Amino acid sequence: MFGNILEELVQILNALANEQRLTIVYRTIQEDEVPCEKLAEELPITRPALSHHVRILKQTRIIRVIKKGQYIYYKFNREYLSKVSPELVEYLEKEVSKWQK
Repeated sequence: MFGNILEELVQILNALANEQRLTIVYRTIQEDEVPCEKLAEELPITRPALSHHVRILKQTRIIRVIKKGQYIYYKFNREYLSKVSPELVEYLEKEVSKWQK
């Protein structure tokens, strides 16, 4: 069991080792649900690049995708990450609070 959690943590940390993905995660921590369109407007990357980064964050279960009608929202997957590493969630949330100031 420990090996699986360690593997998951390595994948999560690798996914977070990118400035654009980390920014997406920070935005999903700041707001409960971030509209896809809002991220596309805020980030200085193309839509295909945004899709690529979101796919990686979804695959590692860092964020969840919520569909409401024709709209797509991204949400920080606090529940899952808290099971893998509560310390990481605490660290990210603390950093986001600093970032907001």
